Amino acid sequence: VNPWLFGHPKVTTLGLGFKRGFNNGYLKEKSIYERKYWWCFAGTPHGERGVMPECFEDLQVGKIHYCSGCNATDGLAVEQYASLLNDSVFALCPPGQDSMDSFRLYEALEAGCIPVALKRTERVPIHPSYWHAIFEGERELPFVLGDSWQECREQVDKARKTHKVETLQIDCQRLWVRTKEKWKSLAKELLDTL
Repeated sequence: VNPWLFGHPKVTTLGLGFKRGFNNGYLKEKSIYERKYWWCFAGTPHGERGVMPECFEDLQVGKIHYCSGCNATDGLAVEQYASLLNDSVFALCPPGQDSMDSFRLYEALEAGCIPVALKRTERVPIHPSYWHAIFEGERELPFVLGDSWQECREQVDKARKTHKVETLQIDCQRLWVRTKEKWKSLAKELLDTL
């Protein structure tokens, strides 16, 4: 999404959502205490993604699954990825290859994870964050957002030390339910006007 189109009266923006088949009965509602991993990442380690897991590698227990590319044969099947997220408290959600937006963030929310993402990139300098533009109308987003992966890690540490993780997870779930309803109503309204 071109950041200059946010707020344009003739443009409506919805997030990417999750991949088809992502929630075909694979996901179970789990509290943070029922999850195996504190954090996870699955994907290619290109660009900043090589730095991202380094910021979290000493936070035990984490899980990484690297693959050679999008939809590569060495990647996780949809069911395996959904299961990994469903077993993780925090999900690292880097920007997509060509866009700030990424399926990862919505899949993390759908799986009951707390997304961990960058606020913006040099190519997409939106304030307070790209995600505030996507989740329009939400003043505060309950997931972890930072200007760098190190800042994100510090926020995760703070949430753990202050016992706010369970509250973050619940707030993320509420945000996601609200957002899906809002986007569903908005899509219906827009289709009805055609």
